[in-house]
Amino acid sequence: MTTKIINFNLETGDARYLYDDAVAPLVEGRIKTTRASNITFNESMQEWKVILPCGEVVFSSKSNSECYAWEKAHFNEPPSMATAI
Repeated sequence: MTTKIINFNLETGDARYLYDDAVAPLVEGRIKTTRASNITFNESMQEWKVILPCGEVVFSSKSNSECYAWEKAHFNEPPSMATAI
């Protein structure tokens, strides 16, 4: 079983987590989602890229599954004081 990490912003009450179907039964009411990143294929470079909403490329690989694994590992980690997304 994979540990699910949910980060709460104490000022706004927002929760941040990597959504999957295992989390859905825990949520009451309506869910509003915002993508933390998108994975797209760059035809000219022949590689997959993980791109933040601001347009920054944060990871790339020839393998689509490596990008999904990076995304899952990166966005399902506890926050540190040194990094903020």
